[in-house]
Amino acid sequence: MKYSAEKDDGCIRVEVPCYRSDVMHQYDLIEDVLIAHRYRNIVPKVPELDQVGSQSDIQDTAQVVRDILTGSGVTESMTYVHISEDDLTEKMSLNKEDYVRLENPLSEDFGSLRNMVIPSLLDVLSQNRQHSYPQSIFEVGDSVELDDSPTGASNIKKVAFVKSDQNVDFTDARRTLQTLERDLGIELDIKSSDRAFFKNSRSGDIYIGEKRIGFVGEFSDKVCDSWRLDNPVAGFEINLEEIQSALKK
Repeated sequence: MKYSAEKDDGCIRVEVPCYRSDVMHQYDLIEDVLIAHRYRNIVPKVPELDQVGSQSDIQDTAQVVRDILTGSGVTESMTYVHISEDDLTEKMSLNKEDYVRLENPLSEDFGSLRNMVIPSLLDVLSQNRQHSYPQSIFEVGDSVELDDSPTGASNIKKVAFVKSDQNVDFTDARRTLQTLERDLGIELDIKSSDRAFFKNSRSGDIYIGEKRIGFVGEFSDKVCDSWRLDNPVAGFEINLEEIQSALKK
């Protein structure tokens, strides 16, 4: 290590060579001593803490969902929570709904916080139009919904899925949803409903018991055109926290 060291009133004063620019703190000296002594010669000891960290239940469930979908041949995507107002409204054939807007965004492209994950996945499809089909992608991520909490909004963990190909329809999204039902050991009900971004009579709300937790359907031609998608697209989005609550029962 080529340090020079001497005792100094109960301490050790160390002179660091000029070429050791990586040494910036006494902890760097301790690390060098540990490396020289070899980590395998140190007996590990659990510190005396009043709590031990662990992964939350919702993250455990999220990982199980990831494993199920990737095992079904679906590609995972990771996108930003920030999104443009246009992506949340006009491109989804929606009016200006309630969602979080940033007061001073760096760019209008990221001036809002998404209240749905689906628009982010449609954007991924739009950016990958040149690649081969079928394309199936999902994301387990946060959305932000306005509420009565002290902050005025809360993060909600959701899972969203979309598939695009020449002959994709509602059945493709429902089939993947059934895979989640089977492997999670839950029972989901689909009740017919109409949403502005889905085709008429080709969509439904997803329920677990009496609780509505999401939606599934085949996207309208207008929405596909807005995202410059030439092939049909179907998908779903569900509240993963409601799934977690059901699994605890």
